[in-house]
Amino acid sequence: MARVPLGEASYNEDWLQQLLFEHPQLLPVAEIEPWFDGLLPVARELPTAAGPLDLLFINPRGYLTLVETKLWRNPTARREVVGS
Repeated sequence: MARVPLGEASYNEDWLQQLLFEHPQLLPVAEIEPWFDGLLPVARELPTAAGPLDLLFINPRGYLTLVETKLWRNPTARREVVGS
C-alpha cells in the first residue's frame, strides 16, 4: 500500500463510486446484514426526486442496497444520512 497525498485529485468521489460499482465485494455488506450479501451493480448517479443516488445494488434475493459515497476529506462527509 502506498500513502496517498490529501490533495490527490485522481482519488475523488467519482473514482470511489466507480471502484465500488466495479468491485461491490469491497463493501462489507455481509458483516452488516448477511441477507444483503451478493451485491450486483445496477446504477450510478441514479436520478431521484431528492437528488442523484450515488450507487444502487441488488442481490440475488431481490434486496436493494443504496450507497452514498463520501471521502473523509469532504466537508459534507460529517452530515448525517437518514433513510426510512
